[in-house]
Amino acid sequence: MKVFYAGNDSYVAMATDGERAVWNCYGSTKEAAKEMALYKLRRFQEEGT
Repeated sequence: MKVFYAGNDSYVAMATDGERAVWNCYGSTKEAAKEMALYKLRRFQEEGT
C-alpha cells in the first residue's frame, strides 16, 4: 500500500496483493484514499474468483 499527496488537498493510493494491483484511488484524506484502494482491490479479487 502506498499513498501519495496529489495536490489540491487530495491523495492518491495504490495497493497490491502480490498478484493483482489497483492504482489511481483518490481521496480527500490519506485514510480515504487508502480505503478506496482497499475497496477496489477487494472488488478486483472477487471478480477474479
